[in-house]
Amino acid sequence: MAETDQEDSRRPKRAKHARSTAPTGNPSGKSPAHKRKPVQNSEKKGAVLSYIGEMPLDVLLEIFSHLEPADLIHLSRTTKTLRSVIMSRSSRNIWTQALASIPDLPPCPDDLIEAKYANLMFTDYCHECLTNADDDSSLLLLMFMEARTQLCHKCAPLKFKTARAFSGSFSKVKSLVPMTKEKFNKYGQGWGLEKYHVDIANELIAEYDKIAREERERWLQEQTSKRKATSEHAEACEIFFQARLMQDEQSIASLQLKRRDQIIERLKELGLNEEVCYPEIRDELQKHHLVSNRYRQAISDEEWEEVEPEVLEWVEQQTAQHHFEQEIVSVERRVKEWFIPIYAEFMSSRPPQAQTVHPTLLEISSLEIFRTALEDTPLNENPSPEVTQAAIAQLPEFVDQWRQTHDDALLKLIKHSHPSKHQAISRDTLFHAVTSFECESCHATGLLYPDVFTHPCNFLLSSKSRTYAPLTKYKAQQRKRDPDSGNKKEVPGTFIKEVFKKVVPLSTSHLRFSEAGYLHTIQVLDLLRLAHDTHSKDLKSKAPLLECHCFCYDDPRNPWEPSVQVNYWPNLLNKVRVHRKVKTSAYINCYKISEEKIGYWGVSSSFVCPVCTKTYGSQYSLLHFKDQHGITDEKTIEQLQLMIRANDRESFKWKNF
Repeated sequence: MAETDQEDSRRPKRAKHARSTAPTGNPSGKSPAHKRKPVQNSEKKGAVLSYIGEMPLDVLLEIFSHLEPADLIHLSRTTKTLRSVIMSRSSRNIWTQALASIPDLPPCPDDLIEAKYANLMFTDYCHECLTNADDDSSLLLLMFMEARTQLCHKCAPLKFKTARAFSGSFSKVKSLVPMTKEKFNKYGQGWGLEKYHVDIANELIAEYDKIAREERERWLQEQTSKRKATSEHAEACEIFFQARLMQDEQSIASLQLKRRDQIIERLKELGLNEEVCYPEIRDELQKHHLVSNRYRQAISDEEWEEVEPEVLEWVEQQTAQHHFEQEIVSVERRVKEWFIPIYAEFMSSRPPQAQTVHPTLLEISSLEIFRTALEDTPLNENPSPEVTQAAIAQLPEFVDQWRQTHDDALLKLIKHSHPSKHQAISRDTLFHAVTSFECESCHATGLLYPDVFTHPCNFLLSSKSRTYAPLTKYKAQQRKRDPDSGNKKEVPGTFIKEVFKKVVPLSTSHLRFSEAGYLHTIQVLDLLRLAHDTHSKDLKSKAPLLECHCFCYDDPRNPWEPSVQVNYWPNLLNKVRVHRKVKTSAYINCYKISEEKIGYWGVSSSFVCPVCTKTYGSQYSLLHFKDQHGITDEKTIEQLQLMIRANDRESFKWKNF
């Protein structure tokens, strides 16, 4: 008890104020006739907008009649007093005037009062769980105008069910029940099944069962006419919503433009006249969150002082991006007007054997002289004749070295194969008829040298390690700086990689030596009594039509094909998979010469575009260069087609019987 008294003695006592009839600020000593108390939000303290309670009712109704329906709804939810005034029968006129003030709004239907109609048309909350769309950004509201309700994606499945959920006389009243095919999820997934409103369906079923049988037909006709009127009104409301949505979008765009112009004027006052005049920056500024999210208010001095550093940093990034894109356009123009003509002239002047395979423009641009000529030349200019001659002088050595590198890669595949482990390997081995390759990606076989370099899979990205131009995305803050000058400077080769970002250089990592092709070609050479080191070109000119009795050509996926294949070499290699034995003797009597003439020899070719490394037929070369790369110079196109004709090769064509 003593402790309690001690604690109470420590508590500060409340000061007593003397009553006075003359409040501070009123020296006359008379209290005012009406002392207005401050407005509070709590109705329990008796301060519920007392100044409105003192106004005459007709004045209040006159004021409310000038409000829109959404404003009336919000006002009626502030206090119980206002709600009793606005929602009374005597206030119906203000709802009628409020609805009439909305242009093109369909009239209130007969089955709804004006207040409920306004609540349906101008509120954004679920009528079942009362969740507001402004409070929950993940909420998806669905309007069902024929059912006179608005539901969220969580409550809608509870109020709409498929026909299997109903029984009894539902089939009789099915056409009268509001139906929807909405997919009640945020992503629109699932089947759009017909779903019916549960409450209305149950009411109609109960009413239908109570009516006498002789009166049901007339009742159905009446309900059908009501249903038709409801559907027509729902369609009119849909048209109204679409028009209002378009109007709101136009209004928002106008406000955004106005706010954007205000920010631009602020930037011009800081001396950024040139930067804000770029069309790209002006368009991106309208998408900035300072414009798109705050479009309803003009920018004030206080707000500008707060957001100025962010805007200046954004303008700096956008300006750097603009200059970067201008450099890209300049490099693309030089590639088209300067680089491609040099490349075409040089490659067409080489021997036909050397034109079969060639490096891409991306690989040649790795030379320092080409890189500096493409990236460091001033805008809207081409390299000088002296730089051009110096660049051309370095091409022969680079192309020969590039070709030697890929030849060595193929020789390595041959050296590691089983038939060639104990044989001498040289570059001449690539031209032998027994040397063929197969692709691990598409399982193509019979790829001979040098046509193996034009195989389409050589220019496709794969999971294996290979060198290719990475997809670069420019960011101003990640650009490297030159320590000497202090100015922003791109990493060497950035512009070239951006221009050729879709180009994939030649890669032979997916190829392997075809041992089955080796064994089959040995059989053909022995049959024709030719040496095993015969070149493929010589064998192609001497090989007759052959019949193959090897089980290698039995394809279980194509049972309609004959077990005996008749064709020319090397077309037979295109179908061979794994060499199998013939009866009991391995690799004996696989082939024999056929006297039958079933086809003819024709010329076919495919070329690899040096610009984009896409593979096309030679007949599409002219169209490809003009449409895809904008090359219109006749001399350049003629030189490029000389390169394509170097890839022409004979192939066997079947007759059309």
